[in-house]
Amino acid sequence: MEPDPFCMQIAAGGDLQTLLDEDMVPYERDVISFTRQLLEGLVFIHDQNIVHLDIKPQNLVLMGEFPECAVKLCDFEISRKLTPGRDVREILGTPDYVAPLLQKMLKNITTILPWDMATPSLSLCSSLLHPGTHA
Repeated sequence: MEPDPFCMQIAAGGDLQTLLDEDMVPYERDVISFTRQLLEGLVFIHDQNIVHLDIKPQNLVLMGEFPECAVKLCDFEISRKLTPGRDVREILGTPDYVAPLLQKMLKNITTILPWDMATPSLSLCSSLLHPGTHA
């Protein structure tokens, strides 16, 4: 029996959406670090032939106090394991965050990767344009 690669951990820093709702403005270097961590996580799960299908600020948790913390992807409830030769043909996810390409039912669902990372990263970047308390 293979060990389960997923486990429960405490995300003491809450989620990214909470950070944005509190008008915490990250520095550019923190957005870069966050985006890098998100991309590394997406590459890892895609290498395992897993697609998340619901990436949004609420599903990105902070493992400590932002910005000096790891950022992890959570809520794999609607994720799918890809099987060679079999298409994922379901539209899943939170409507406001579903990639337009997915809505058109593309066969190769991993082409959604740029949209996956763009939504939360753009949320962070847009907070740079608004006054608030720096994180």
